[in-house]
Amino acid sequence: METEGTLGSWPRERNTVVFAAELDVAPAMPPFAIRASSVMSHAPWEFAPHVHTVHELVWVREGTMTVRVDDMIMTVPDGYGVWIPAGRTHSGRTTAGAKLCDASFAPERSGVHIPTPCIVEVTTLLGALLSRLEQTSLSLDERLRIEAVVFDNVVSAPAGFALSVPHTLRVAPVVEALMRNPTDTVSLDDWSAALGLSTRTLSRIFRAETGLSFFQWRQALRVHHSVTLLADGLAVQDVAEIMGHANASSFIAAFKRVTGITPGAHALSHAAPRVHIDASSGPEA
Repeated sequence: METEGTLGSWPRERNTVVFAAELDVAPAMPPFAIRASSVMSHAPWEFAPHVHTVHELVWVREGTMTVRVDDMIMTVPDGYGVWIPAGRTHSGRTTAGAKLCDASFAPERSGVHIPTPCIVEVTTLLGALLSRLEQTSLSLDERLRIEAVVFDNVVSAPAGFALSVPHTLRVAPVVEALMRNPTDTVSLDDWSAALGLSTRTLSRIFRAETGLSFFQWRQALRVHHSVTLLADGLAVQDVAEIMGHANASSFIAAFKRVTGITPGAHALSHAAPRVHIDASSGPEA
């Protein structure tokens, strides 16, 4: 793994395909509001920071995606998506083999009114509707009816896979080091000494800007990384070891504290395919 680049949240893999920022995603033509497409990443992908004039819902199957938007990291597992309102700069990464569906919503015609980035659960119904909108043979009335149902089903999910990032420049070295290597074990005292801050000041910054202590934030970041490792097929015991836990039980407890479910329940909930997606040759994020 290479250590340069922190556009997503983890070190860039050597075979990562990097896509430069695109100007925008084309909105749906009136009277429609949604334009949907699908793509499969045969290698890890990285998207440079970019912005759209449309709202965007990107959902994931058979892999994970990590998105950085504003002061937030969102780890998006199979069966979930991330909602990014128009005008918000974002970047991201996917694991190899991830299947993505990108749906753009024209702001002036969209019935979804979520003002902030968030995680969205893509239920069987919502996934099927978005996949249906990829078809070009739909009649005007049928497409408008499907869009109306989509609007009612795009709702924010519990924020178990979203993590605030401290934005104070004084703690940036801590944040970047941990994002490059979530298993970093440098102590709070050592970081305080390196930054010329008291441990109390460093702790206060993390608490004020993330709602978590330094230790809680580092643990949550490790859990986010473990979601990606689990999606890559690693066993719970192996992920526990990589994350520095003495045993699988302590890792399972930490995972549940952050996400609300156990690693096994998480894997089981994403094991069965939800809808079929036809893969195309390149991304449109």
